[in-house]
Amino acid sequence: MALKQTSKTNNYKSHSDINAAKNEVELQEYLIEMFESMCECDIHPNIIKEGYSYISKMVYKKNDSKDMWIGYELGKQTLNKLTFNIKGTF
Repeated sequence: MALKQTSKTNNYKSHSDINAAKNEVELQEYLIEMFESMCECDIHPNIIKEGYSYISKMVYKKNDSKDMWIGYELGKQTLNKLTFNIKGTF
């Protein structure tokens, strides 16, 4: 499992990071729910399974007073890497 930690310190960057992490969790939960309902309905299950198999799925989440933790399975691509094409150097 790969762990992603997002700090809840009181500054603008952490506020933005927490919002992004919350959105990431919501999207992962939505995708899991959508995948499971499509598999139950037999709507092209092989196509859906193949596409979904590329995404590193969230397997753990914890939200405590100091940090937000998200655990992902290893060996696949994150949603950010599959969704965005960042250009340039930083």
